[in-house]
Amino acid sequence: MWVIPIIYNVILFLFIVNTTENNTNYFKSLAKKIKLGLEEGNNDIWNVIVGSDFGAWICFDKNYALYCRVQEKYFLIFRFGGEQKI
Repeated sequence: MWVIPIIYNVILFLFIVNTTENNTNYFKSLAKKIKLGLEEGNNDIWNVIVGSDFGAWICFDKNYALYCRVQEKYFLIFRFGGEQKI
């Protein structure tokens, strides 16, 4: 199932990047790393939002969305508009 590798990667990136920072560049860098990891090797389009406080209204492909919190950082990861695999 695809959720377990995403959660693992999120936790791994939190320990790789300095987790004490709360600035925009930190969140953008973390989101970009996660997005590139998800899109690597396939034609899916992923969207990643990372922050300490945000709101969102999204459309996503069924069964391809994750919202979670890890160490006071919030993650919204979803696929929309990718290849439909039947």
